[in-house]
Amino acid sequence: MKMKAYASFDLYLADQPAKNQKTIRALRRFVKKTAPSLVESVKWSNGCWLKGKTPVAYVYSDKEWVQFGFI
Repeated sequence: MKMKAYASFDLYLADQPAKNQKTIRALRRFVKKTAPSLVESVKWSNGCWLKGKTPVAYVYSDKEWVQFGFI
């Protein structure tokens, strides 16, 4: 199965189930507030936050749930 490619975090977010978008938006605010120097990106078809070019945290959205983690 081929991974979806997203040109931006906003496009990734828009493609997620409506109920997950609310959680992802909350996580987005949390990361921006607690680590404002991290840059939003998309890696491996998931939303993520980078320090330079290094992934630090990610968000994975499934049909029924959202996972947030650190790399």
